[in-house]
Amino acid sequence: MTLRPAGRALVVALAAAIAASACASDPKRTGAPAATRAAPHSVIVFGSGVTVGDRLDDAIRDAWPRLVFDESFPLGSILVNAAMRHATFATALTDQLPLAASTRPDTALIWLGLNDVYAGETPATVAAGATALVTALERSGTRRVLIANLPTVDGGRSVAATNLALGRAAARDGAVTVDLSALHVTADDSGDVVPTKALHRRVADAFERALRG
Repeated sequence: MTLRPAGRALVVALAAAIAASACASDPKRTGAPAATRAAPHSVIVFGSGVTVGDRLDDAIRDAWPRLVFDESFPLGSILVNAAMRHATFATALTDQLPLAASTRPDTALIWLGLNDVYAGETPATVAAGATALVTALERSGTRRVLIANLPTVDGGRSVAATNLALGRAAARDGAVTVDLSALHVTADDSGDVVPTKALHRRVADAFERALRG
């Protein structure tokens, strides 16, 4: 059976949620000091192929959303990874956002936009997509939204203007910007990042700093 895009996202999300629940019961799980932990959270992640964990040997363990979840959220929390390959802000709104209605997340982590740049979208269009996603999440009750800007693509397209537009949109919409602009990555022809474990670690570190801040 061939799943439609939304179906694939649902499978990814359910797998992540099951794995997160299992991890939450593991006394060896790492995370914030007990004194700083609050009630369990529902966390949703929006992104493209790198956020799915493409090309990693163990995406469940090593992809940046799982690293952030394990290290920054209380025991008993639930992770829903709604990311889909080749995603843009437009497709995230149609194919990923519906998962937020069923999971009612407390926190949303977003890393999108590079596929938009490679598809020829203007900085203003990318920022408008970010605003639409953040606004929809906040209206549904999500209390905290973190949105990453774009890394530098070695030998690829400039993202400076898009990052400026994303930063302005985040500040206006009440979201927290996660700064990835100092990272250097390689991207394929569609704009999907070619990942390494080291890159996932650095992306996770950036989100964790933003969460602490």
